[in-house]
Amino acid sequence: VNNKKIAERMNLSPSRLTRIIDGLVKKEYILREIDPNDRRNMRVTLSSKGQSLVKQLNKAYVDIHREILKDIDPDQHEPLTTALEHLLEALEKWLEKS
Repeated sequence: VNNKKIAERMNLSPSRLTRIIDGLVKKEYILREIDPNDRRNMRVTLSSKGQSLVKQLNKAYVDIHREILKDIDPDQHEPLTTALEHLLEALEKWLEKS
């Protein structure tokens, strides 16, 4: 993914994104390389350390939700998930209008 797309997705200025990326490169979570298709652009990818962190975060995310759902009747999990998906879609549409 190039910096422009990342900045747009995160609603950040290019300079702010550059500072964030610099910090993540320094901490070895991401790799930055020249785009072979367009040398004016840089590509950003997760390093193996970054991929490991993402896996840990995803596991924590799943574990937290599993912990929350354990106190809800299992028959209600699917309807609850469906309702939350609809809420998320509505929120995304609302944010697009803003």
